[in-house]
Amino acid sequence: MLTKNLKIFAVVIGTLATFTILANLIPQGTATDVGFGAVAGTPGPATASLDPLEIMRANTCLVCHLFNGEGIQMGPPLDRIGARVDADYIRQSILNPAAGASEGFEELTTMMPLTFGDQLTSGQLEILVEFLAGQR
Repeated sequence: MLTKNLKIFAVVIGTLATFTILANLIPQGTATDVGFGAVAGTPGPATASLDPLEIMRANTCLVCHLFNGEGIQMGPPLDRIGARVDADYIRQSILNPAAGASEGFEELTTMMPLTFGDQLTSGQLEILVEFLAGQR
């Protein structure tokens, strides 16, 4: 049984790694494409929305995280995350996933893209951080 589970786990990890590599190869739009007025040629937000759930969906957070029954629990679940960690930890984990990992998920930090600082506006980042910190 353990061998079967390890094979399934290896397939899942391989699939996620492949999708992460492919996602990083897809050209990102520029901030000026969505009207944020940033310098042309710099990566821009994945969505113009300020709704935290739409921000999570557009930035593929729910590909690896489970929230309110939506998504996949490959990484730490986002339900009640505010009861486990504070806003500063959440912000740091989004911007620099390798800086610190939730217990039991240390080996997966390399799978989380390092591009969220470029994909979120500062306003979107703070909305998302406060929303998640409020999940108690």
